[in-house]
Amino acid sequence: MNVPPQVLRTKTPGFAHHSLAFSPFFEDRIAVASGANFGLVGNGRVHILSLTPGGLGIMKWCVIGIDGE
Repeated sequence: MNVPPQVLRTKTPGFAHHSLAFSPFFEDRIAVASGANFGLVGNGRVHILSLTPGGLGIMKWCVIGIDGE
């Protein structure tokens, strides 16, 4: 019997993820680019996620763009 791989998920209300990068320096961190309206228009964020035994946790996020500025 094949066991399916574990799926890690996290929620960021209002933002859809469209890019992912692993850290070459910290093996337990992932950077995820997210955008409002699926990245077409509006605000964008970069979320820094931490891999823990309990799953994914958001360490920090920063706003990288505000629509209209």
